[in-house]
Amino acid sequence: MSQNPFWQISTGDLFDLLQPAAYALAALVSACVMADALRRRLSIYAVAAWTLATFFLPLVAAPLYLAFILSRRRETPFRDSSQNSSVSKPDGDVTEPRDGAASPTPAPGGANRDAARVSVQHSSQKRAPRRALKVALPIFYFLFLLTLGGLLFRRDYASVEAHLARAAHARVRDQHERAAREYKAALQLEENPHTRKLLGVELMHTGRTPEALEEFKAAERAGDDDPQLPFRIAQALDLLKRRDEAVAYYRRFLEGESCTKEFADQRCLQAQARLSQK
Repeated sequence: MSQNPFWQISTGDLFDLLQPAAYALAALVSACVMADALRRRLSIYAVAAWTLATFFLPLVAAPLYLAFILSRRRETPFRDSSQNSSVSKPDGDVTEPRDGAASPTPAPGGANRDAARVSVQHSSQKRAPRRALKVALPIFYFLFLLTLGGLLFRRDYASVEAHLARAAHARVRDQHERAAREYKAALQLEENPHTRKLLGVELMHTGRTPEALEEFKAAERAGDDDPQLPFRIAQALDLLKRRDEAVAYYRRFLEGESCTKEFADQRCLQAQARLSQK
């Protein structure tokens, strides 16, 4: 069973697919580290250092941050709730430890309890914006990285070099239609006679001879110095039954450097054989 060449993925295509995924994963790990560092109340310099390190070097910095967190847990002293000297009741009364002989101490007056409630509410209101910031900052950071990465990858994917590279990969796998599309896209961004000639070659492979001839002629007018170009033009003219024009280009090709050097090109023999035919 023959395989469809469209589904043959090269190393370059696989890299193009994995690179955005690796970028998004690094951004996610970096945002998670930022959120965890903010929750643990690390210094702003430590938060920035760990966040940037896990983004640019995720495979190195992420394990180091995990080891750093585990080491901090070991250094934290263990606290037993049974060692508390007193327990606060909801109504504000204070009870001495169970093994003590002292009697319960009456709670302060109502004014003191109201002042305590106001103080607690005021403190919680101050902490609320900080908690919201700790949650929102990593989210905005992650979205910013995704947006920036999307713009950069899109620009690189649509560049002339990227189109030419994909066209070269398609040519190797005999995907001539795809190669022609990539060459056309590259020409829309940058005019180049060599790219015109390569587009003509791919169009010839797909049987679109008139279009191929136009591209070969455009490359010739633009000054492409490929000595094989006259032979390609002659072949296209021959297929279009334009015999007289083809003969002129066959002769030009035979007079070129490809056929005048010591070891002639195989195409030179084909051109001579074509001219010898009546």
